[in-house]
Amino acid sequence: MHQVEPVSMNLRIRRVGALCGLLAALAGCQVRAGDVPPLPAGPPPRSLPDAPIPKTFDEAILTLRQRMPAEVVMAFRRAPDAGIASDYHESLGRWLRNYWGLWAHGPLYQDIQRHGVDEPEEMSELLLSSVWRQLHEEAMTVDEHVAAHRRYWREHTPPPPPPLPRTGRR
Repeated sequence: MHQVEPVSMNLRIRRVGALCGLLAALAGCQVRAGDVPPLPAGPPPRSLPDAPIPKTFDEAILTLRQRMPAEVVMAFRRAPDAGIASDYHESLGRWLRNYWGLWAHGPLYQDIQRHGVDEPEEMSELLLSSVWRQLHEEAMTVDEHVAAHRRYWREHTPPPPPPLPRTGRR
């Protein structure tokens, strides 16, 4: 399967500028240098999809810390507990499961599985809650992260509903 290489922000801006110039020329207008927005200063922004796929839990946490969108980092910083990870289960969590090989049992899956977590959905939640812990300076080993994650969900999962009464009919 052919993978499309992501386009940098600088290249996108150049393409838009060139397109504006072409359209203006076709319309008979003259384009001045100031009409095209300047390129942003500094290196292009680093994004999560541009990062290499991590192979270990520690690599994954580092990649997330360095490349998560700023608004997500701010939400994690404001959140009172690691339960914020569940808010991102269907968005960022799904992206991690799909693109970092958790469903395909890739290297990251295998590294986390060695610590006793078998479900990709639990793995993505573990990764996100671990980022929250690091942002809140709660340093832990992988095994401590796993234990804290399980403890959190034991304490915050409601008990199952009582069984329905039997009516005597089948």
